[in-house]
Amino acid sequence: MEKKEKLIERLKNLMRDDRCYSKAFGIRERIINGSSHFIHYDEEIKSWDKNNLDDFEKKILALEKAKKEIDDEAAKNKPLEDRKAEYRKIDHLLFEAIAEKENGRPEKMKAYLVLRAKIKKDIPK
Repeated sequence: MEKKEKLIERLKNLMRDDRCYSKAFGIRERIINGSSHFIHYDEEIKSWDKNNLDDFEKKILALEKAKKEIDDEAAKNKPLEDRKAEYRKIDHLLFEAIAEKENGRPEKMKAYLVLRAKIKKDIPK
C-alpha cells in the first residue's frame, strides 16, 4: 500500500494542469450521438487501475518524462520570452517615436533604439 500512496502523491504533483497528460498520452475523444467529444484527463485518470502497480507506475513515469520535456523546453525558451516581455514594456514608446520622427524630431526614435539595444544586450537569446 505504501508504494501505491507514493505513486498517487507523485500523480497529484504532475496533474496541476493537462499539459503533462496531453504530452504523454495525447488527447482522447469518444463519439457520442455521432459527434466527437474530448475525454477530460481527470476522467481518464480516474479510470486507471491504481491497484495494478506496474501499469500505474509506467503511466506515472510517462507523465514525469513529459513534465521533464515540458520543463526543458520552457527553460530553453525562457531567455526569448524574457526578452519579448521587456520589449512589450517599451512598445508604447515606439509609436510615440514614429510619430515624432514623422514630424522631423528623431530624438525619441534614437532613445527608443538605445533602450531596445540595451534589452538585446542584457537578455541574450
